Amino acid sequence: MNGRLAEKIQEFSSTFDAARRVWDRRAGLTIDYQALGSKPFDAMMFFTMYAHERPFSNPRYPVAHRIAILKSIGASDTRDPGVNAKFANKYDEPGFPQAVWSDFKRLLGVANRDEETRERMEKYTKGPVYAILEKLRDEEEPNVVTFLTSMTLRDAYEFLKRIDGIGHKIAALFLRDARSYFGGWHNAENSDLCCVQPVDRWVRELAKKCWSNVNTSQDAEKIAGEIVRHCLEQEIDPIAFNKGAWLLGAHFQKLCGFFNIETTMRLSDTGTLNYEAMDRFAPSVLRKAIEALGKAEDTGEVYPL
Repeated sequence: MNGRLAEKIQEFSSTFDAARRVWDRRAGLTIDYQALGSKPFDAMMFFTMYAHERPFSNPRYPVAHRIAILKSIGASDTRDPGVNAKFANKYDEPGFPQAVWSDFKRLLGVANRDEETRERMEKYTKGPVYAILEKLRDEEEPNVVTFLTSMTLRDAYEFLKRIDGIGHKIAALFLRDARSYFGGWHNAENSDLCCVQPVDRWVRELAKKCWSNVNTSQDAEKIAGEIVRHCLEQEIDPIAFNKGAWLLGAHFQKLCGFFNIETTMRLSDTGTLNYEAMDRFAPSVLRKAIEALGKAEDTGEVYPL
């Protein structure tokens, strides 16, 4: 067990949070997360950042999703001052979900795609775009964040997983950040914290590096449960570990460049990422640099290459 590595990983959670604000600002979304409970359109835009996090998705999906909703409520931009009222007034109209879905497909040129692509989009993408709006209408609640945080964590997780196209990763990813940024489920049972521990290749790989007895061949929810158990045993925040693990794995080469890690130190002898290089990563230095980048982008001083 590499307890020191797990502690190091959790230190990058606040760095992830700083990066998240930059990514959301770039997408034209609000970074006033605490206000999501009173802003149903902004809450749905928050959801679009997660709805398409699957291997075969592409960067146009969340953008098309947002544009389709904007067109259906008669707005032009996510930052228009009246978007939340327009969404709240429109969401319960019977044809609203279908209008959003139709516009989404049109924007992506689905009619011109091959049959396999169309079937795949119907199976995996219609749920997060169309079905979620139907369910909110049926529940007479326009705000997806308010609706889900009114449930127990386990019930919210199972609700999302019942939507076609949403599995463990997307459900846990959305709920993890809703808990972090909106404040939901802080009294959840430890046994349910697997519901806010999304597992992807980076979390799986770093968990195995920290705790060699983690069985990474089992299904994602069981891996999540093992990670939570190990974190709690070491008094590590499971969510902080999860955020840090993803950031370090997904951005490892960029981080090596930022911290001037020698090229020969960036891969191990077996060709995997050389996590020993992380000893030279300083989370506070990185967080300050990301915050400075965010301010510079916001004032138009830099272009985000």
